[in-house]
Amino acid sequence: ELHSHIKIYVAANTDAELALLTEHEIDSVPANHNMFVDETVFRPRPEIKPVYDAVYNANFSAFKRRELSADIARCVHIGYAAEPGSKDDMLKPFLAAQAEFPQHDFLNPRTEHSVRRLGPNEVNHVLARADVGLCLSEVEGPMVASMEYLLAGLPVVTTPNTGGRDRYFTPETAIVAE
Repeated sequence: ELHSHIKIYVAANTDAELALLTEHEIDSVPANHNMFVDETVFRPRPEIKPVYDAVYNANFSAFKRRELSADIARCVHIGYAAEPGSKDDMLKPFLAAQAEFPQHDFLNPRTEHSVRRLGPNEVNHVLARADVGLCLSEVEGPMVASMEYLLAGLPVVTTPNTGGRDRYFTPETAIVAE
């Protein structure tokens, strides 16, 4: 065949996915899309002093469990559209989250009718202003923000979860909290 020398591997988010793929004789490797986060953008910024205890970079959906951050004294939130197809309209979920946690800062720029998603360099700047990154959902995929936190030099506080975000966590970089 013309391309018989090409071998295709499937990236598995979790060990369970890897086992399932292997069981069905599908060539696979333990990896997820977090390995493609740009390390030239997400990096430590030691010249910026943290002013927040924690940052939560997550979409504005209930499954992200922002309520678990309620007792953090100095917490900052950044995020993006809550539902697929609403990339241009996240004002309603943003305002709802902001109203639920008035003690926290929400840094996405907003106008009367919209909220702007932060660009990668802006996200990295916000991460530099926090001591830890939060991962609070119970079930989701790899969670790109978890890798952004690590590359920015932040330790992670995560809840027990399924979906693969802990693929690149170590005991030195992440704490699992109930």
